[in-house]
Order: sequence, then C-alpha cells, then structure tokens
Amino acid sequence: LAADVRAMTDTTGFGLIGHLNEMLSPQDEPLGAELFADAIPLLPGAKEHMLAGKVPGGANRNRTAFAERVDLEGTAAESLERLLYDPQTSGGLLVAIPSQKASLFESEAQQRSVTAARIGRFDASGRICVRS
Repeated sequence: LAADVRAMTDTTGFGLIGHLNEMLSPQDEPLGAELFADAIPLLPGAKEHMLAGKVPGGANRNRTAFAERVDLEGTAAESLERLLYDPQTSGGLLVAIPSQKASLFESEAQQRSVTAARIGRFDASGRICVRS
C-alpha cells in the first residue's frame, strides 16, 4: 500500500506480454511499456529449453494474439521472444508502481523475503518495446 501500486496481475496463461498488454488497455490513452530484457527473471534452464524448441503451443497462440503491439530489439528477439509469450510462467506478479516508489516496493519485498525485479517502465508510446 505504501508503494502506491496502480495495477497488479499474475502472469500465468497469457504470459508476460499478454498480461502487460491487458494492463496497457484500453487504447484511449496511448500507454506503452519498455521492458529491459536482461532484467526479466527466468527460471533455470528456461532459455535453453526454448532455444531447443521445447515451447508449448500456447506460446505460439499468445504470440499470434499479442505480437502486433510488440517491438523486440537487439538480442531480445532471438533469446527471449517465445519466453515472453509462454503461458507456463511461474505465477509471478506483474506490478505497476510509480517510479518514485519502486525502491520502497523493492525494499518492502526484500524484508518479506519476496524477490522483486524492476523489469521496465511505462511510457506514452502505445507499444511494448523489449530492449536488450
């Protein structure tokens, strides 16, 4: 509560991109987001499995549904793309917090033994841009 959370959702089923897309809707205001590829936490072995082609069909369906709004830059396209759409996520939470309160949220999470990672920021682009 002290961090002034504006929105929060789990990331299961529609993957990180699908749930972020829903947080950015509706389109009457062009709210977008920039994700920092290197900051997105991954389960051990997830990237290796994806590169080996071990990807569930739901990831491809999520990509078809949401890719129109997504720009992948640098190495993010080859190393993260399918994972961003993967419906088999760990059940982590995606939380929207005002930037000036992010450090407070991270500190409170750490005190409660909860892992928190700042993976991006909101902008007025109307797009989701993943940067390496």
